[in-house]
Amino acid sequence: LAKGPAFSSSRSSTLALTEDLFLKLIEISPEGSQTIDSVLDILFQNGIKSRKPKTVVFSAKLLLKSVRVFGVGSFSTPLLITHSEHLTAHSSAEVREIGINIMAEICRYFGSKTPLRASVDKLKSSQQSQLNNLVDNQHHPTQPQRNLRCKAGEPTNLSPEAIMAALK
Repeated sequence: LAKGPAFSSSRSSTLALTEDLFLKLIEISPEGSQTIDSVLDILFQNGIKSRKPKTVVFSAKLLLKSVRVFGVGSFSTPLLITHSEHLTAHSSAEVREIGINIMAEICRYFGSKTPLRASVDKLKSSQQSQLNNLVDNQHHPTQPQRNLRCKAGEPTNLSPEAIMAALK
């Protein structure tokens, strides 16, 4: 999937099927496994680090969509921060904007920029103001549209205080 032409296809139906398959791989990940991290790592290594611009843009959009569909809490936060840092330093403006949007989702999830302080400090001042605008315009995290199957029946919306308490 990742090494083939699916990510750089010009056919919208192929891209839609690729997106659906990627999201389904995340959705069916068993609890306690590293499957989600492995899927994101494959996306990063074969998609975001690709030399093909179409592949990089599609992969970045797919990462942002997966964060919005499942919520930041479904993913390893350090891994998301690493990927978003890489995206914000990319040469493509579209990819940099997607990286800023992922950082904004992480900030909304935690209710502050404190967990991302080191990453935010590395951003250019224009990127920092863009991040501030995104977080200020929407204070609450995007409501997840899907839940992981291993967490079926669990609530998808936790307060920022409960999230921070769980991290301690």
